Amino acid sequence: MEALEKNNTEKNISLQEIIEKMRTIAESDCDDSNKNEATSLKKLFYYTLNNCRFNQTADEDKSEDYNALEEEFKGLFNIFHEKRNAFIAAKQKKEADNLEKRKNIIKKIEAYIENPEKIHEAFNDFKALQQEWKEIGEVPANEKSEVFKKYNSLNEQFYDLLKMNIELREYDFKKNLEIKTELCEKAEALDKEENVISAFNSLQALHEQWTQTGPVAKDVREQIWLRFKEASTVINKKHNAFFEERKQKEQEALKEKEEICQKAEAIDLSNINTAADWNKITDDVKKIQQEWKNAGYTPAKISESIYDRYRNACSKFFEARNAFFGKINEERKANKKLKMELIKKANELKNSNDWRNTANAIANLQKEWKTIGPVPTQSNQSMWKEFNAACNEFFQRRQAAYDKNKNEEIENLKKKQAVIEQIENFKDLGDAKDNAKAVKKLIAEFNAIGRVPYDEKDNVYESYHKAVDKVFDALKLDDLFRPADVNKLRSIAEKLKNEILTAENNFMFLSPANSKKQNPLLDEMKKNIEKMKKDLEKTLKRIEINEKKA
Repeated sequence: MEALEKNNTEKNISLQEIIEKMRTIAESDCDDSNKNEATSLKKLFYYTLNNCRFNQTADEDKSEDYNALEEEFKGLFNIFHEKRNAFIAAKQKKEADNLEKRKNIIKKIEAYIENPEKIHEAFNDFKALQQEWKEIGEVPANEKSEVFKKYNSLNEQFYDLLKMNIELREYDFKKNLEIKTELCEKAEALDKEENVISAFNSLQALHEQWTQTGPVAKDVREQIWLRFKEASTVINKKHNAFFEERKQKEQEALKEKEEICQKAEAIDLSNINTAADWNKITDDVKKIQQEWKNAGYTPAKISESIYDRYRNACSKFFEARNAFFGKINEERKANKKLKMELIKKANELKNSNDWRNTANAIANLQKEWKTIGPVPTQSNQSMWKEFNAACNEFFQRRQAAYDKNKNEEIENLKKKQAVIEQIENFKDLGDAKDNAKAVKKLIAEFNAIGRVPYDEKDNVYESYHKAVDKVFDALKLDDLFRPADVNKLRSIAEKLKNEILTAENNFMFLSPANSKKQNPLLDEMKKNIEKMKKDLEKTLKRIEINEKKA
């Protein structure tokens, strides 16, 4: 799209030329190679079409020709869209079939692993499955990572069990290492590629080959992966930097166009009273339109809305100019009626104590006031004073209420700081139960105090938790009642759950079926699992206690 837009700017490409480009694409296979170009052509067509329509004069009215061109383009784009949908459907079915083939291979390998005593007999079949795996095409993107991860994991398990064929395993490892070393070299060579997009796409292909390649020896597995990862990081950074630069240019263009919109929107129509004034402002608007044409292109997601804003601002001016010699007096009387209604609403709202909703309502009245045109000169000043006075009365009352709440929060801060000081200076009472009871009382007192100033909240709670942790550690109180961040406790609990699940799976995997022999390793694993379960139970209890406090 960027190339097309540049071409349009430099060569003034016509609507008919864009249609012919779209026709060429519609007559193609409509696969992934021309998806972006078709979308870009659509954007360029409507951009060019809107410019032609917007900038045409009454004497040059050709709307019927533009409508015909638009219908012709729509027809070609719909053909592309239908062929594109058919291509995607066929591709998705093929990927789904490939996924089932890969899952069947995984099931066969799992069957070999379930019979480790006969695994050496299955080696040739296993190699055939590996070759079959490599020949299978793409699978759905959302399934790819998991199915390849499972396949590679089973490959490693197979080779780990294949002790009697260690020479063959080492040979495969060696060949895989050679392949992955070559992939590393190719990835490193991409740093010299000038075309960042081409280099990035080539890197994705190398990653695909890496995924298809089997494992290497354990002693070099991490080393070869880190090498490939580092080479990939170089290309990914360049790729990200390329799009960041383009994004920055689009943001600069957006900022420039927003400023142009602000210029157009800032034109004060209420002070234009003569034909000479209108002609002068018209020249200014034409300069604004030229600035818009010279500005760059904005991000796609906002280009239409910013253009609408610009067009609306210009349209507002030209509509006002065309209507200037109309019913000026009647309009000002109508404006007076509208503003009198706003004054009435402002007076009705000024004594409200619903601070938030009323503030929004009055702000909307103020915005609406600004959108209403001028009123008769003799009424303008007095009406504004009455409206502004009603608005100010409400905001002054709200500020007084906020000041009162702020004073209460400051008092609460002093109270909480006093409790923290008591906790920091807490003396051992000599009896564990008395200590626990006294500390819990101080914690309850702290929690009962109301809100503090927002900018002091984090500091006071940090001091509070430090003081509580210090007294709990010094007196060796039961951690079950220690105040804590519930989110941190939840993270600890989730981590313990995962560790318990992993440990239990490892225990079941290593524990021989129907074996009654003593096994120190398994006994130690069992004790560790029990300990983690107790820690989890205690953590969950602490979460429950701290949630009740909250």
